[in-house]
This record gives sequence, structure tokens and C-alpha cells, in this order.
Amino acid sequence: MTGSRILAWAACVLAVSVGCASRSGPEGDSDSDGDVHAADSDVVTDDAASDAGDTATDDSLDAGDAEPPEFDCGSTEGFSNPAPGIAGHTEIARWKHDRSAALTINFDDSTPGQATLGVPAMIVRGLTGTWFVNPGTSSYLAHQDRWETDAPAESQELANHTMDHAGAADYADAEYQIGEASRIIVSAYPPSRSPLMGFNRGGGTTWNVTEEQVQSLLEEFHCIERAHSTGIYPATPGETMLTQIGDHLSSGGWADDWGNVHFHGICDPADAVNCVCDTPGTSSNCREYGGGVNNGAVSLAQFETFLDGLITDSYFVDDVWIAGFISAHKYQAERNGSQVVMIPDTDERIVLCLSSPLDPALYDESLTLMTELPGGWISCIANQDGVSTTCRIDGTTAFFEALPDGGAIVLSQD
Repeated sequence: MTGSRILAWAACVLAVSVGCASRSGPEGDSDSDGDVHAADSDVVTDDAASDAGDTATDDSLDAGDAEPPEFDCGSTEGFSNPAPGIAGHTEIARWKHDRSAALTINFDDSTPGQATLGVPAMIVRGLTGTWFVNPGTSSYLAHQDRWETDAPAESQELANHTMDHAGAADYADAEYQIGEASRIIVSAYPPSRSPLMGFNRGGGTTWNVTEEQVQSLLEEFHCIERAHSTGIYPATPGETMLTQIGDHLSSGGWADDWGNVHFHGICDPADAVNCVCDTPGTSSNCREYGGGVNNGAVSLAQFETFLDGLITDSYFVDDVWIAGFISAHKYQAERNGSQVVMIPDTDERIVLCLSSPLDPALYDESLTLMTELPGGWISCIANQDGVSTTCRIDGTTAFFEALPDGGAIVLSQD
């Protein structure tokens, strides 16, 4: 490649400010277990590079005269991200799939209704929930297979709500409450999965340890605290949930356009033994009883109405990334700390390196990249570490997924 071409393509570096706090999600109070009606809240309380080259980088050589180059993303000093408007300029989408907002649907306390009604309802609709479980409680143990086998196998995300939802009497107890729950959750997934997980210590609990000790344990066991979340009031109709959450997201009511909501009980009013409502047999202000719990509960019918809206309403389908808490956290942290540069190559390919200062053993969420294509490109294949995917093209911009520090990304025409 000529020197002038290299200079034209190496214009500036995309440097996104690094931000990775020990707490994640919308800012707010650390106690997130209290129920708050969404309408009453102003603040709502996450090997080597691919040898994909087809031609030599020296313009004087034909493709058959040299081996395809190996792109080393470990040494990108001196390379840059082209300026906007130049082919190869790349940006990281705000949220995955270039969605404008993210939504995390959380569930606290591992109640029987969550296990028997909630998990299946999410799975059948292809939605991922984050289940903050208490592995030491009778309600969890009664449905242990659902929590430790069925839910993980169907892409549901387990998170740490402590062993017993009872706080901690001292440091040894805090280590058990956090550490043992983490070990159980990690063991429910394949060893290759990142051990990073969400954490919530539980409302109404007392921890007889210092905050520094709690934070040290969270770091040791790879826990990210859910700083704030909005509880769904039990009597809220499903359509109202959908409208209020949609309005709050679309108006920028959540920090970084990431909404966190959480449910407690889920029950069917037709089950008069385990679901007690103000008006028997209706969805009015119900409570889930039995199995060691006594929680405010949304009715199954209203919960399913809400979920059906998430997969049919055009705003949620087109503009919102519905993801597990830790997936959203990882995307946010990686997005804020990653850098993209382009390695000058040929007119037939674009070679990119995506790097992050975060530990790839923990932060392994793919990012959505948006790259400006050369004029005349009508198709695009993205290859990273031997895995090829077809880009989505909108105008002259290609959209595709890539993993930070996952090797060089080579874009070529189909």
C-alpha cells in the first residue's frame, strides 16, 4: 500500500473513556428490594488473529506472490481509527444491535412462583431474565433442578441474592452468604462461562461488617452490585407496566438509557391456596404464599400480558435490547473502555483491532461495531478468529458483532 493511502486511512484514534465502577446500572440507592410504582418514581429504583488476507499488502505483489499477512492486534501503536466519513471509520453502538436503550428484567428471592410460572413464561417467549436467587432457602431447594439445570440451559441468568436473604452476623457469615451462593451459581454453568454475576444483598437485611469488607468480597467472588431497580407494584396491569417502562426508557428517564425493573412473587389467582388476592380470583393486589414465602406478587395473567408486549410492541422490538443484568453490565463497561483502530491493508478489505483494558476472562460480551464501507460495497462479511458472519448494511455503514481482544476483524465483500 502506498504511503499516501496509509496516511489517509490512519487519521485519528477512537478513544472511549474508561468507566468501570464496582457498582453498575442506573445510579441510585443501594437498597433495591422495596416496591415502587413506576409512575410514582422519577428515578427508576446490563488465539491468534484470523489469517483472512487474500492479497499481499505490497501493491507491487500479486495475491499469489506472498502469504496472507497475519494481523497482530497486540501491537497497534501508531495505527488509528479513520476520521468520520472515511472508509474504515468505526464506532461502538450504544447498546447491542444498535438499540437505543437496554432493559433488564430481574426477579428477587427465588420464589416458587418464579420457578414454576416465571421461568417457563420467559423461556417460551425467548426472553432472558435475571434471577437473584437465595440457594440456602427452602423455596429455592424445593425447585433446585429448575434453578440449577433448566434455567441455565435455557439462557436464563442466575444472580447472587445471598444464601439466605438474612444479612450477615459477622465477616465469616458475610463470606459464606456471598461466597457460597456464588460457587453454587458458577457451578450451574459450563466452566468456559465468565464467572461474573449480578449481586443484590436484599432489602431489610443487616450486615455487621464494614462496606469495605463487603466490596472486597464482591470483588473476590466476581459480583457486580445492582445499585438500583424499580419494583413492580403487585396490582399493576400488564399494559400499564409496558406503557410506563416504555415511556421512561424513551424519555431518557434511566441513566445511560439502561432500565432495571424487578419482580418478587408471581402467582395465579385461580390458585386460592398459593395466591391470595384482595378480591379472590382476580389480579387485584395478590400475595404469593407457601413454600416459605409471603411476597407481594403480580398475577400470572398480567405478567404474561407484559411479556407478550415486550416481544410484539414495535418500540421494544426495534429499539430496546432486553438482556440479562450481567450481559448489559459487561456491554456497558466494555463499550466505555474499548478502542478501535484500523490496520492499513488493501482496497478489498478492512482490518480492525478492538481492544479493551478489562479482563477478557470476565468481560466477554460481544460489542456491536458500525463501520463505514468503501464506495461500491454492497455486501460485507466480518471474520474474527475464523468465525464469519454477514454484516447488516444500512446505507454505507456495516453493523456486526465483535469481541474485544478476540483477534483481528477482517471485513470483505461477500
